[in-house]
Amino acid sequence: MQMREIAILNLVGSTSSLHPEEWNFIWRAKVLNKIRVFGWKLCKDIMPTTSNLRRRRCNVNEECPCCKDSVESTEHAMLSCSFARQVWALSHLPWRILSDCSGSSKGWIRRVHSELAGEQFDLFLVLCWAVWSSRNKALWENQLLNSAQTVAFASSYLDSFIRAIPQRLSTWSGNRVAYKFASLVSSFPVGIVVLPESIAALMCVDVASFD
Repeated sequence: MQMREIAILNLVGSTSSLHPEEWNFIWRAKVLNKIRVFGWKLCKDIMPTTSNLRRRRCNVNEECPCCKDSVESTEHAMLSCSFARQVWALSHLPWRILSDCSGSSKGWIRRVHSELAGEQFDLFLVLCWAVWSSRNKALWENQLLNSAQTVAFASSYLDSFIRAIPQRLSTWSGNRVAYKFASLVSSFPVGIVVLPESIAALMCVDVASFD
């Protein structure tokens, strides 16, 4: 297990604050559950950035492993780093909204949510996740950072997820109960549910198809 993976267990702490209604703007996003949880971690500023790791007394170099120009804080990794700025420029999301990062990480993401339409906010969350994933691949797998590929991957990933949902639901097009049940379950960020085989297959949209 990598140092960042180990450290996140300490950074997260209790999960008792996962579910309050104040987080509905994250949990209602039409994205994979793992990306919703990633968005929650961003809001809580508990991502294992070098800045957070040093605060937890981990012996790491605080400089950004990608640009080497600044301390790797959450704000830097998601917004200020040259790689992140290239991604946002190519995304065509309004920089005027994204760049207002004064205050907390949660405040920043809430402001973005209040300004962007639903589909744009979904793309914003997926892009944040893709930026972080690309940074980790560059750090741990020596893969070159490519902002165009990151944007293309995030857009394709979200599009595939959205298109997969009605395809799976069409299996139960005549079953309103199954549809409503699937909608209810999809609103929960985490958990284990024992389902009849026919309905459980629907949830594979959020597991097997996109992991």
